[in-house]
Amino acid sequence: MAACLVGALFAAVTLAIASAPNTRGLRVFSLACACGALYAAANATLATSSFEASRWGIRFGLLFTALHAASWFVYVARREGRKLFTYERWFVGGCIAWALVSLVPNLLYRSDERWIHGVPSLGIHYVDARSTALGDVAFAFFGCGVTVLVWRSLRRIRTASRTERAEAVGLVALMFSGLNDALVTADVINSPYLLDLGYLALVVAVAGALTRRFVDNAKQLATTQAELIERERLAALGEMSAVVAHEVRNPVAVIFNAAASMRKNPDQRDQLLRIVEEEAGRLKQMVTDLLDFARPASLHFVEEPLAPIIESALDAVRRANPNTTTEVDVSIEAGVPDLVCDVQLMRQAIVNLVSNALQSPERKGRVKITVGAMSRDRIVLNVIDDGTGVANDVADRIFSPFFTTRATGTGLGLAVVRRIVQAHGGEVGHRETPGGGATFEVQLPVRPAA
Repeated sequence: MAACLVGALFAAVTLAIASAPNTRGLRVFSLACACGALYAAANATLATSSFEASRWGIRFGLLFTALHAASWFVYVARREGRKLFTYERWFVGGCIAWALVSLVPNLLYRSDERWIHGVPSLGIHYVDARSTALGDVAFAFFGCGVTVLVWRSLRRIRTASRTERAEAVGLVALMFSGLNDALVTADVINSPYLLDLGYLALVVAVAGALTRRFVDNAKQLATTQAELIERERLAALGEMSAVVAHEVRNPVAVIFNAAASMRKNPDQRDQLLRIVEEEAGRLKQMVTDLLDFARPASLHFVEEPLAPIIESALDAVRRANPNTTTEVDVSIEAGVPDLVCDVQLMRQAIVNLVSNALQSPERKGRVKITVGAMSRDRIVLNVIDDGTGVANDVADRIFSPFFTTRATGTGLGLAVVRRIVQAHGGEVGHRETPGGGATFEVQLPVRPAA
């Protein structure tokens, strides 16, 4: 029964890892393991004193032997990434035919004649049945199939992989155990049946090699992932450095030119100082956006109605843009639950969305903010403008860091919004506003109060 349990264990394990990379044919190998385990269970009935149990065990033993042989040829072809050769197809077809007739009484075994034989030195007795002439043909057929597999494995043993070498060892053990059982049934030697142990050796050898290969693949994958992450981090750092250097160079050049002009033309000092202040403010905003984007998302959740969060965000927008005081309308549906969120971060996300909407090219009307409940556990916030909207060719890139369509933008505003919303477990997207413009939609989950 040990062979049955081990075979069943490896069948379950290999089936579980069959979807892993570089594991072709593992599902078929799992089937082969299961058939070997079931053969071992059927063969165990020969050691009982019940002839009825042993008769059924003999029939099912041959059934699972045929299925194991067929599945093994399919597994080898799948592992090598090829189709079955012609002779392999004939062999698999023959195995299936033997499996279909194995349960027919008195066709392959004389199931009405009990044959008791044993190994007195080991205290083992078998309640068995003799094979018919057709049964002898079936056993010879299976023996030829195993011989072909062994010959093919040994022929390329020098260049074989670890798994193929383990397979060769297991197949040799299976062939010798089958030969032992054939000599026992022919009354040539007095030995226990060993075919189930041959199945066990084959399964353990190949499954052990496959397990080692799976572990090696997992280690290699982890190493590759770490290298990929490091390369992506360096690539992102290089991209960020290039963008920051480009964005910083322009205002710094303007400031230097203004300073040089101030020395030559002191009477234009006020005008030149305003230029310096504008460019310094641009640098400050760039640094602020960069810090907002790079800051780790450490959230402090509190329960807060959305109305004061939105009003606080609009106050910040008005202070930065005094001419937009009356250009934003807010509409909040009745019954919208309070939001459990990080108030400061959520306020920053709304500021960025509203600022973008107010700066939308060719905007004619007022920016609108609407808040409603999508479902019992979802709140939706829309920021709507009637400007030119988002062009189709850049729609997939607007949330990417450092991407901007404005001459003075840093390209971090919407990237910060997406990061904040995702940190809250929500989603952010955009669509075209009916009649023209863009609608940015933020969906946020309703969380229980902390």
